[in-house]
Amino acid sequence: MEVVDLLLSLSTTVEWMPAIARAAAMGLHSLLSLKAHPLSGPMTTHICRSAALQHYLLAAAAAVAANKGRGARSSAFEDTAAMLQICRLGIASSNSNIQYSALCLLCSLLALEDASSSALSSAVRLSGILISISWLLNHSVSHIAAMAATALELIIRHSPPSDILRAVIEQGCIIIYGMLLSTSSGATKPAVAASCRSLLNWVTEEVAWQSGVVAASLQSILSSTNVLLQKNILLTLQILAQRNAAIREALKDQDVGTEALVTAIQADDEAGLSVSLLSICLNCCDKYSTLKIEGYDGRSPENGDEGEYIIQLCCADGELVKAAAALLREHTNVLRGTNSEGSQDPEGSTGRSVVIASLSKFQSSSVQHFIDLLPMAQLDAVDFLTKLQSFPTLQELLHLANTVGSAKCWHTTTSALCRVMTASNWLDIFHFASTDIRHPTLVLRCIRFGLQLHRSLGPCNTVPHLNTGKQSEADPVEKERANLATALKMAAIQMSEELFVG
Repeated sequence: MEVVDLLLSLSTTVEWMPAIARAAAMGLHSLLSLKAHPLSGPMTTHICRSAALQHYLLAAAAAVAANKGRGARSSAFEDTAAMLQICRLGIASSNSNIQYSALCLLCSLLALEDASSSALSSAVRLSGILISISWLLNHSVSHIAAMAATALELIIRHSPPSDILRAVIEQGCIIIYGMLLSTSSGATKPAVAASCRSLLNWVTEEVAWQSGVVAASLQSILSSTNVLLQKNILLTLQILAQRNAAIREALKDQDVGTEALVTAIQADDEAGLSVSLLSICLNCCDKYSTLKIEGYDGRSPENGDEGEYIIQLCCADGELVKAAAALLREHTNVLRGTNSEGSQDPEGSTGRSVVIASLSKFQSSSVQHFIDLLPMAQLDAVDFLTKLQSFPTLQELLHLANTVGSAKCWHTTTSALCRVMTASNWLDIFHFASTDIRHPTLVLRCIRFGLQLHRSLGPCNTVPHLNTGKQSEADPVEKERANLATALKMAAIQMSEELFVG
């Protein structure tokens, strides 16, 4: 390490002793260019924390600040591969001081307006170090996070737009920015939020402007067998599609839903891509209920007390279900704007009876359940519906709640469906909620349930079973895992198609 210190110190004296500096740079270059050996890591880490390097970086920064240009520079710093090696290992260090030194070195090399900075930018894009720098945006030490943001800005400045866009998309950097932005509030981490928002806005604008980026990204999905690459591209396009209408249209024109998307999801045997897509959906989807409740001024009928009204609801099977007008007015829209027609109650009641035909597409049993739950407390109503253990009945109750505008029936039935959700029916509930009733809250509950099942089953067993010569039954856990993977793929395809086209 003393030799490294000496060579590094001498190599930075190019302005005063150029011949000695060149010789020292050649020696340092030889050390750094050796094949990997036990001292490779300690040596590059040592260079990052070297006082000579810190002195050089401070002098270089001062020269740039004073508009003196680059001046003379040691040829050791012209070695792109060596400098990238030092920066990469330094950034990966667990020591924050070494991380900061490595970022400072990278920024000082990128700040120069010459061919070396472009070459280093190209090497950085291809090395995968963009991922590590992106994560450092959320570093607990603020000046490291700021230096990481500066490094990304310099890399973008010295890179062709199409090349840097491809790098940040394929390496998953956009996913990192989106996640950090969603978890960094403006009050607690304003700098992190600002950096990530700025990077996301830049990428969104560039992709929207360069129409070929979307086509090239989708072609990469189709031509590659790298599941991680496919995952990064699809998740990134999904995030960008939610931010920009032009990108959504470009994806729609490319027919992403029926080709690249389906191909990538189905090719992933372990459903890792599906899990990631559905996880993104939890943040992208609108979480609000689609139920619309009309305004009501609360005025009672002109003739008689509202509580005396007996409403007879005509059902699909021809049966009439009775309900108190006051109860229906409180919890539904069924009487709003309806003219009452006087008729004698078949049982001889002295009150007025009104026949409403608006529920003629629902079975009387479902309508009766609906009437029964209205006066109940919320939890009691959920318990009542859960005990039915009937998915078709709960489906019809949700349709009924949507038809008559009953918030109570809507929410209690939703809660009951979540309670009766199992590994065998969650996908059916998901399809019903997403395509039939259009219930965002229930869709997200189903997605969350499927992801919880995936976590509970754990990773696949990669150890091959010994062949005993007898046909043994399949492992029930592996069978359950395979069935779940198929279900997750179906859910991911449906949700991703919807999110991509907006």
